[in-house]
Amino acid sequence: RRPKRSSGVMVLAGGGRRWMQHYGLWISNAEVEAASGSRRVVANPATGDAVYTTAMASAADVDAAVASASACQPAWEAMGARGRGRVLRGAASALRRRLGELVETECLGTGRPLRE
Repeated sequence: RRPKRSSGVMVLAGGGRRWMQHYGLWISNAEVEAASGSRRVVANPATGDAVYTTAMASAADVDAAVASASACQPAWEAMGARGRGRVLRGAASALRRRLGELVETECLGTGRPLRE
């Protein structure tokens, strides 16, 4: 199952309002907001421009993620090595399909040019 795209948010940036990508947390096979509702605007350090927002995980979010992973572990083990390999190859394929988006997001958030 392909994950749904992250939602966007309207933020005040550069003296005006603009639409910006928002990234939530991935817990229990779903994108969710932080339990506290806390978000952070990520700025490109090279320009100071706000580039996206992200949910800020708390200890409660970490506990939820660990509980979810623990609940899934018996099924993961029961898959056997070949089944787990299929899942991991599928995840790698999904990452490759979105490589351009991932690279762009990383470059914007770190202020590093693509050539580096």
